[in-house]
Amino acid sequence: MQHLRTIIRQAACSDPRLALAAVVRLEHDLDWLRQRAVRLARQEGYDWGRIGRLLDRSRQSVRERYAALEQAGWPMLDPLPPHARNLGWAEVETNRFAELQADIRRRRAFASEDEVVPW
Repeated sequence: MQHLRTIIRQAACSDPRLALAAVVRLEHDLDWLRQRAVRLARQEGYDWGRIGRLLDRSRQSVRERYAALEQAGWPMLDPLPPHARNLGWAEVETNRFAELQADIRRRRAFASEDEVVPW
């Protein structure tokens, strides 16, 4: 989930406009991840009480929020969170490539120093 790492970095940056926009995207992605986790838990046989405890919510609030999705047969979740879904596949791959290149540059910068790099 490289795009989540990018969003978290943007949310922690010093530019308030970029940070606020990143927080909104992160909230949408976290909602998607929570729904996905609840779906997996229900498929594994977890009851609403156990899911509620794990999410630090009441059994009733979790059941009210997700029971309709379960009754609808858990509509297919996209393989990507909402933020990445709005991008075209080419743009997602371009972003991944750019992040990979940045990571390679960082590793080379560390490798050029005489310090030990813990990977």
